[in-house]
Amino acid sequence: MLEDADFYRTLGRSGGVRQAAAYIFTSARRYHAQGPWRTTLIYVALSTLYTLGYQREKLAGIYAWFFDGRKRERREPVAGRGFARENIS
Repeated sequence: MLEDADFYRTLGRSGGVRQAAAYIFTSARRYHAQGPWRTTLIYVALSTLYTLGYQREKLAGIYAWFFDGRKRERREPVAGRGFARENIS
């Protein structure tokens, strides 16, 4: 969640960002499903909380709750095997 913000922040510190001449097309399904004002508001709120240092796991939970109506799965470290998924309801 918000890896792109970290990426652009790092690029900015290392010399800046240039705009490419290419276009990117995305789906507007979230805007249609939730409405443009609600969707924009949640994106602004999440970005603000991220900038203030809020934990990514909690931001991901808010995002999942808002868009999917459910809690996000928590991933716990498992010795020698990376991460395992655990549903937190």
